[in-house]
Amino acid sequence: MNQPPENPYASPSVDETLEGDPVLDAEVMWNEEFAMRVGNIVGNSPLSLPDVCLYCAADIVDDLGIRQSDKFYRLRLLEAEKPVSMSVSYSVCSKCIEAAQSWRRRRGKSLYFILATVVGGAISFAGMVTLSDGEHSPNSIFTGLFGLFATAGVGGFFCVAYCESQLPKGLALKKFAGDTMTLTGAGWKFIQRFR
Repeated sequence: MNQPPENPYASPSVDETLEGDPVLDAEVMWNEEFAMRVGNIVGNSPLSLPDVCLYCAADIVDDLGIRQSDKFYRLRLLEAEKPVSMSVSYSVCSKCIEAAQSWRRRRGKSLYFILATVVGGAISFAGMVTLSDGEHSPNSIFTGLFGLFATAGVGGFFCVAYCESQLPKGLALKKFAGDTMTLTGAGWKFIQRFR
């Protein structure tokens, strides 16, 4: 009987839900032709690279690797035009996946090491300040400990940077023109194999 007035700013209510058939990846017409130019992969989107590891160029057999898909979106300069969407599908072998996980674990251990050196350096600095008088020089033991922790912390940062450099970066869109895209990030062996 007495219904509250309808809010004109509210989103409309939906009484019926329509379910459509999901678009399957098999229905997408993947392009399998690509070229290697100056270490970059050049092909039309959507691009499907062969069942070869993107990093070590090993053939993927018996489902020992994984198939990944990346999508890249770029906005157009004109607001009226839709953004550009490009996709690529590639394979990574199990050995490269395990190697990447190992480098991530090493990077994590290096970060914990840096945290421990920061705490140790702070404690040794506090001890150095506490035990030094205005007329006396700081205690040489704490000065040496502080220098040791500072050196170890810098070494830890270099270790993290090295582990990060060893991780596979994945594909990145370098440039595009129409449907043709130029991708970077393939491993050297993959580049050599398909050159």
